[in-house]
This record gives sequence, structure tokens and C-alpha cells, in this order.
Amino acid sequence: MSVFILLNDYGGYAFPLELSLELTERGYKVLHVYTSASGSPTAAFPPDRPNFTSIDIDIPPVQKGHFIQRWKSEKLYGERVATMIRQRRPDIILSANTPLQAQKHLQRACRDVKGRFIYWLQDLLGIAAKSVLSKKLGFLGIVVGLYFLRLEKKMLSRSDAIIVIAEAFAAILQNWRITNNNLHIIPNWAPIDSIPVLGKANAFSLEHGLADKFVVLYSGTMGMKQNPEIVVRAATALLPFPWIVFVFISNGVGMEYLHKQKVEKHLDNMLLLPLQPFEQLPNCLATADLGLVLLDVDAGVYCVPSKVWSLYCAARPVLLVVPRNNLAAQVTQTFDTGVVLEPDESEKLAQTILSLHEQPERCRLMGHNGRAFAEQYFQIDTITNQFEMIIQDCLSVHHSEGDKNAA
Repeated sequence: MSVFILLNDYGGYAFPLELSLELTERGYKVLHVYTSASGSPTAAFPPDRPNFTSIDIDIPPVQKGHFIQRWKSEKLYGERVATMIRQRRPDIILSANTPLQAQKHLQRACRDVKGRFIYWLQDLLGIAAKSVLSKKLGFLGIVVGLYFLRLEKKMLSRSDAIIVIAEAFAAILQNWRITNNNLHIIPNWAPIDSIPVLGKANAFSLEHGLADKFVVLYSGTMGMKQNPEIVVRAATALLPFPWIVFVFISNGVGMEYLHKQKVEKHLDNMLLLPLQPFEQLPNCLATADLGLVLLDVDAGVYCVPSKVWSLYCAARPVLLVVPRNNLAAQVTQTFDTGVVLEPDESEKLAQTILSLHEQPERCRLMGHNGRAFAEQYFQIDTITNQFEMIIQDCLSVHHSEGDKNAA
């Protein structure tokens, strides 16, 4: 009998889908659950096939700027997936990108059906909640943030295996005394076969009049942790250079801020677009001359911006305004795939863009280096080997415990 895996990826991203499909090729039965209501850039899910089923969990649209409504939607997601776990009884629950209030329900259901729970830690959400809520709600935010932090620690300690995406995350878990021997580091990736290297003159760039512009592209969810105000300052400074255009393909509260600033400051060099279908992503990325990635100092502790890896696949140089100790910044500097500015150096953003505009050969080389990195490290068969070893380890422990109980 084949092993039944429920892969939970709340946001429905492309790279976990690639993992699910590869696991089915290896004989696993996979149920992939997500919700398009999360507001994240959702992958292009294929029709169901033997051993693979995907389900878009129906919940009210998640309003990230409204805490109570967001909490209710996320809780409902967890309850509905938990019901599915109890009905279908998977052997393994591999759970990533999941709000803590939802994750709690999934882990509890996993215990009820005696499955194995693998916590795929994409962001340190407890730290994020404490950081964000304390700024928004003061003392009450600190109290709520501490609740989420304790919840995250508790769930991690109860997991059968933990996968983190960066060594820095593993170090934080060790400081929390979460010494699970089944702790693994597997960095995130992007589906390189789905993001080929394309020319700048394509359907997307021609439709939006960008083929002859120097395009600074941001693609992905935009919250306030991305520091959108630094882009407003840079766009204002670069208004005298009309051939330089900022393109944002995004949603979220950060985009609401940018729309307001575009009108108030007459930023005609800023094009704001909604998230595009995943099938359009290669053309969108190919339109870029620079891929922009933003993260404030606090977020650099609990988040690694995966949008960097998609830009690598597209062979586009990246311009990161993130803390230098963040994994994305470390890789970018080590492999010369772009330029990194600290968040407190953001006043240099406009000048850096101008400088790179004058260095097309350097930009081409950095883009080439990014693609080379992706071709070396984003091969799905090699990545799946790592996940498969963890899955098999969990199953072997489960079986050995069952043998002991039977004895």
C-alpha cells in the first residue's frame, strides 16, 4: 500500500506543488490542500491525476489588515483541514506556510489519527506576531504576541520532524531548547522548469509599454514589513529619469499605501498591478531589468523572501533591501547575483538603481549567476530526495513504536 501524504500549503505556492507532484511520481499518494482566499500568489494547479488530488479550501477572503476577521478565517481553515485529516487519515501531514491558529487544529487532528506531523517552518510566525502586534496594539499586542510565540514553540516541540529553511532558524529553535533530533535544514527554491529565461520584449512588457523601459520589478505580496515607503522615496528621486519605471505586481496593505502615495505625489514612474496568473509569471519576471526585494530589520529575523529564487530562475539581477544576515542576502552576496543594501541604507536605493542602469554588462552577469545557482540547487529530484528521507524516517519510527506496543 502506498504512503498517503497530506501536504498542507496554506498559500498554495508553486514550489510545494512541485514537491507534491514529484512525490506522486515516486509512488506516494498526495492530497495537497491550500486556500486561494489567503491572498498569496497561487500556483497553477493541474487537474487531479492518479495519486494526486488538490483541494482549494473555501474560507472567507483573508483580510490581513483586520486582525479579528483574519483570525476567524484562519481558524476556519484549520478546522476544515482538520476535519479532512480525521476523515481521510493520512500517514504523514507535511504542513507549511500555515497560520498558527490553523496549524494547531491540524496537529491535533494528526494525533487523533495517529499520523506523523512534519512541521515545515517557512516563517517564524510567533516572532512575527509579537513584533507586529506589539507595535500596533501596545501592551495588548505584546500579550497576544506572547501567546502565539508560546503556541509556536509548543507545536514545534510536539512535531515528529521539523524542516527549517535556513540555519538561522535552526539556531533560534536551539535557543528555544527545541532539541528535536529530527531537525533538518532544506532551503526553499523556485520551480526552475516553470520559469524559463525569456526575452524582455514579450506579451506582458509590450501590453504595458515596458519593453523600452528600465524596469525595477517587485512581484509578490506587499505588506508593511516590506517597507514600501522607501520605494516611494526612490521613485520620487527618480522622477527626472522617465525611462526608469517601478512595476509592482502585488496585493496587500503595502499596495494600498503605494496607490495612495502614487496619487498624492504624482508618481507617474510607478505602475501598480494586481497579482497575475502563475502562467504569466515568466513574462512578468523577464520584463525586469532589476528584481526588487524588500524586508525591514525585524522581518529579516523571521522571514526569508522566497521571491528572490524566482528572479534567479528568470536570470534577472536582484536588488535587495534586507538585513545582510538574512539567507537571501547571504546567497546574493556569495554568488554575486545582485546588490544588497541594509534597510538603514535605503536612502541609497535611487542612486544604486541609477548606477546599475549604467552597468548593463554587470547586470547581465549577475542575472547569469542567479540562473546558474538555480540550475545547481533547484533540481526537484535532489530536493525531493531530502524530503523523502525525512518522511521515511518518520514512518520507520512510527512502525517501530507500533511493534513495541504490540509486544
